[in-house]
Amino acid sequence: MVISELDIDVLPRDPKMFSAEVSLKMRQDPKMNPYANGLPPAVEQQLAKRYADLFAVFLKHRDTVTRVTFWGVTDKDSC
Repeated sequence: MVISELDIDVLPRDPKMFSAEVSLKMRQDPKMNPYANGLPPAVEQQLAKRYADLFAVFLKHRDTVTRVTFWGVTDKDSC
């Protein structure tokens, strides 16, 4: 099994925008990016824990999980 394009959001989602269709553009509403000046330490720690929890599962199943790739290097690469 391969985990592809792993990406965990910390930003709120527009309930009308649950789509992977990148041609759809969400209007730039400041409410949709409360962390424009960077993640607060508490949110950063929550994100790190979520990744750690996922990788604990991947390690537990390392006999079947053969590869994990990430979606982009930074959030500026995500749509």
